[in-house]
Amino acid sequence: MKKKFFIMLVIIILVVILGATIILGRYLQEHQKSSLYEAENFYFTSDLLKEESAVSFWKDGVNKLKINFSNSADKLRYTKSDINAVVRLSEFIDNRKFVKKREINLTLEGNKITNKEIVFDNLEKGAYKIEAITSSPYVKKLEGIFSIDSNNNTIKHLVNDRADSTVLMLKISTIDYEGNIKIKFPDGLYPDNNEDAFKDVDIDNSKEVIVKFKHHSSYTYKFYKKDPKKIFKEDDFEVGGV
Repeated sequence: MKKKFFIMLVIIILVVILGATIILGRYLQEHQKSSLYEAENFYFTSDLLKEESAVSFWKDGVNKLKINFSNSADKLRYTKSDINAVVRLSEFIDNRKFVKKREINLTLEGNKITNKEIVFDNLEKGAYKIEAITSSPYVKKLEGIFSIDSNNNTIKHLVNDRADSTVLMLKISTIDYEGNIKIKFPDGLYPDNNEDAFKDVDIDNSKEVIVKFKHHSSYTYKFYKKDPKKIFKEDDFEVGGV
């Protein structure tokens, strides 16, 4: 009797262990699927920074870098949790190594499409690396290396605007510079599509255009304002050589 009882006890224990193993296996499988689903729905993107670093060359007239960040892949896919990150600017010193110069904290609000812009200005001629590293909800790193060539070649722009005006004028002048200039304008402005530079611009998808300039030249562009009471300034535009 004792022997039969011992055998039955062993069988019961084995059945319990087997059942627990099956339940645990199913839990781990579902947890892995859930974790994979969550990871696949983590989006942290940028217009200039990528997961694999690349070198970008910025021509004369550029002394600041504007980096746009988003928590979305498109209009339908976005990250549900808040994204916390640090954006770091380093300069290549003495042709040896990158040394950290500035650091900005970045938060992208979750559960909706969120876009933010980080600006590093007053940059001198040299090579810079920008890294964006998230700490939550997951760890991800984007980076890019930028070579800025600033010398006596100059690109200047001036905005002529006032309150209650329905139009503003943007004047761009070059001093000993010849080449392409990128003009990026803010929301709330509509370029005059009678201008050759803007006639093919789809402002719903793009708010920038590249125009070729000659040495010591200037040109004035007209923009129509959505809100006449708003006053635009030079810093609202991005104008520089590309």
